[in-house]
Amino acid sequence: MKTKRNILVLLAASGLLLAGCATEHHATQWEYKVSPPTVSGAAPATNQEKWKAQQDWLNELGSDGWILIFRDDSGVFYLRRPRR
Repeated sequence: MKTKRNILVLLAASGLLLAGCATEHHATQWEYKVSPPTVSGAAPATNQEKWKAQQDWLNELGSDGWILIFRDDSGVFYLRRPRR
């Protein structure tokens, strides 16, 4: 009898633990940004300058929590970060 009771207690505790882990409030909420590359100042003259300007722009976004998830063929950037 004691073994059955221990098994029932273990199953009940496991159920409560799993129910707590599966609740929606644990899911990360995301916000998204869709943007063409933004370069301030004069337009870069060479490809290297263009890449450096884009790198600086992406690093600035990254420091604000944005993560690059895709860049399409037209040069549009798709980013996301946890909702604040």
